[in-house]
Amino acid sequence: MSNTEYSQDNAVIEELLSSVERPGNYCALGRLFAAMPVVSVDGVSATEAEAAMERLRKAYATS
Repeated sequence: MSNTEYSQDNAVIEELLSSVERPGNYCALGRLFAAMPVVSVDGVSATEAEAAMERLRKAYATS
């Protein structure tokens, strides 16, 4: 593991990632749009969920 200062709080994830023995697909520039999983939360209506999604769409559009 590296001795850099930023890695001190990330020792667990750094150890896990260092165990990967094969290359993967990486996105180094630009945006990668991926489908999000469907989540159902007890006590949250479809109307509330749609309102939250609209707020996210507006926030994403301004970023």
